[in-house]
Amino acid sequence: MNAMLSALGAALLVGGLAVAVVQWFMPAPVQEARPDSPLQVRLKRLAARLDRTTWMIIGAAAAVGLVIGLFTGALLYLLLLPAAVIVGRLVLSAHGHAKHTEQLQQMEAWTRSLSGLIVTGAALETALLGSLSNAGPLIRPQIEHLDARIQAGWSTSHALDVLADEWADPTGDMIVLHLKLAVKQRGAGLARSLDDLSEGVSEEVKIRRKVASDRAAPTRQSRIVSVATLGLLCIIPLLGGPMATYREPVGQLLYAALAAATLGMLWMIRQAVAPKPQPRMLGKAVQG
Repeated sequence: MNAMLSALGAALLVGGLAVAVVQWFMPAPVQEARPDSPLQVRLKRLAARLDRTTWMIIGAAAAVGLVIGLFTGALLYLLLLPAAVIVGRLVLSAHGHAKHTEQLQQMEAWTRSLSGLIVTGAALETALLGSLSNAGPLIRPQIEHLDARIQAGWSTSHALDVLADEWADPTGDMIVLHLKLAVKQRGAGLARSLDDLSEGVSEEVKIRRKVASDRAAPTRQSRIVSVATLGLLCIIPLLGGPMATYREPVGQLLYAALAAATLGMLWMIRQAVAPKPQPRMLGKAVQG
């Protein structure tokens, strides 16, 4: 037996060295970058929606799942707990709509401040560079990027297009359209136009807050259902009696399928109560 294992280890070592030599002298041809598949795009969007703290919790959940699996034999916990954390984070996140509404309010305040700077006689580029101090924390990074691009010699119109992409919001598109029109015409009336636009954004903020208030009850109910379901989903295999079947190999496969269906159902509930994104007016700008 020991001789067989030694021979197998030697064969693997020789094979690994042979592969390394081949790769060293005959490197693989460089392939052109291919566009991401729809699945890859969705996975990247999912990863972008999870912050660093959530990823740390996912790692801790995987470690706890491994410990539970080693002590109980239910290795499905190695995937079940991280999946529950991911779905729970996406399903239970309620601050997204409120954060977006706050971002709109900061856009409105920034637009008013820009109008005030233009009234004093400042050129549009000068007003944009001087408006950073009036930008709220949710839009300050985008305004900093805008100022940096203008100072780096980008055309104002192109820099505004990229700003619209970073905001990725129809209201932001409307603000950028007004500013791009001012870049082309360089005429009077921009301050008045920005004031009128600010009033429109303010009304939209009021409407969105009312919609959020109307959605509060179904959102709260969906949270209660989601928390209870996730808790039961993680506890059931650890229960005794008939539930102990789910710790057997076949039972774990069956329970994994049931858990996947349940997590999918929770996601559908979240999609049903979540506000639908509004279509944008501007397309994606080419950065360069």
